[in-house]
Amino acid sequence: MNKLFLKEELAKITKKFKKDKKIVAMLHGVFDVLHVGHIRYFEDIKKYADKLIISLTDDEFVNKGPGRPLFKINERVEMLSKIDLVDFITISKSETAEKIIKIIKPNIYAKGNDYKNKKSDITKNIYKEINAVKSVGGKFITSNTPMYSSTKIINNDTDYLSDSLKEYLKDIKSEKLKTKFSLFLKNRNNKKILVIGEPIIDIYNYVQIQGKSSKNNILSSKHISTSVYGGGTILVANILKEFSNKIDFVTFENSYNNKYIKKFLDKKKINIKKIFNNNYKYIIKKRFIDKYSKNRLYQINYNDEHSIINNAGSSINDYLLKNHKKYDHVIVFDFGHNLINSQVVKTLNKINKKTFINCQSNSSNFGFNLVNKYSAANTISMDEQEFRLSVQDKNKSVEDLIKSNKNFIKKFKNFIITMGKNGCYHISKSSILFSPTIYSTFKDTTGSGDVFFSIYIALKISKKFTNKEICLICHIAAGLHANKIGNDKISDIRSLYKALDLILK
Repeated sequence: MNKLFLKEELAKITKKFKKDKKIVAMLHGVFDVLHVGHIRYFEDIKKYADKLIISLTDDEFVNKGPGRPLFKINERVEMLSKIDLVDFITISKSETAEKIIKIIKPNIYAKGNDYKNKKSDITKNIYKEINAVKSVGGKFITSNTPMYSSTKIINNDTDYLSDSLKEYLKDIKSEKLKTKFSLFLKNRNNKKILVIGEPIIDIYNYVQIQGKSSKNNILSSKHISTSVYGGGTILVANILKEFSNKIDFVTFENSYNNKYIKKFLDKKKINIKKIFNNNYKYIIKKRFIDKYSKNRLYQINYNDEHSIINNAGSSINDYLLKNHKKYDHVIVFDFGHNLINSQVVKTLNKINKKTFINCQSNSSNFGFNLVNKYSAANTISMDEQEFRLSVQDKNKSVEDLIKSNKNFIKKFKNFIITMGKNGCYHISKSSILFSPTIYSTFKDTTGSGDVFFSIYIALKISKKFTNKEICLICHIAAGLHANKIGNDKISDIRSLYKALDLILK
């Protein structure tokens, strides 16, 4: 018997059952690895209903970290179809059941007993689902059966945590950290924060490779689709707004930039400080990607010299000189496109106690935008290549370079060297901390370093976490970001809690 139906079909079936005075219950979830806990859960809910519908989260909406789900959607449908307790299955194209509840209109929507305390759901999605089932005349119930964790089973079976990560986690008090992080997400800070640096617009052009042109020695391709994302300091501001009530974002206003400001920046949560400059245009990075393999073919940059041409850095410096005293923290993402010029650097060096600086090299400034230009900061961050360029050594180990460049490093209260899949070093007066990375797989690393440092800033400002805890959470955030394409869905920062919970199980 085929148990898989479209949600619209189930809406009609449910309506007929209701007319016949039969009770329909619905469950929603991933159901990745079926176990005895699921069977007992189904049995318990079936006591209250004549028919049981499973709303099954499709693969692309599973937010349990890289490598999940373990079983793909067709395999999970097949497994659930073999269980007699399950009457119908539908596939949900959403992380929550809210939309599907409103379509199917079940009498009962049920969750496991871990949802008895609804406040424990850090995502707040349970409230949306409860409101949805009440809006269609149904009720919400929770199971009384003991909880079994599919994730814990998967973690124990696949053992995806590296030995270095296991060692790192040994002296972290899991429950205490989860409680602290949960409270951190619920209580936004009121520190006044300024974000400056280059906004970047990332354009992904997906193409189908057709082969070499018959008449010319060029690669021919067919355009499939285009996706546009807000990157650079737009990404940074959008992350920080999730943790802070007072974010000021300085940017240049003109007809060219305004369309991106309107599209990518949340004016309700971000206070946009506009400086009129009719000629300064946002940097555009167009990437051409093979739709099938997801391999990047090449990239074209636009407007990356506009800071020099229009002397935009002077305007940023004027704003800093006039306003820096009213900010608790100044966040600087120096992507090396000359917006953070020598004037701005001089001012930042003077107000160093409140600055968090990320300094980057890239293809258009390689070897020229070095961290050495900064003489002090609360925290400065760079990747391994940028660090090696600043100390002029490409061969020694990073640890040896840290030891041999103590005088330079100690100018900064906190000094961070990120090394992608190889982890990161965090150096402060008290210690040299190496933090291993979490995930070994990735789809797109664009913006992952920016996510790492943005989350670091939010956690550091709160003064509630140790450096070890901060680096762990930052690696999780960067890893989750690297397993998505582009800077999409970056505002759902609370999903970080779920990922942290899974790592600490």
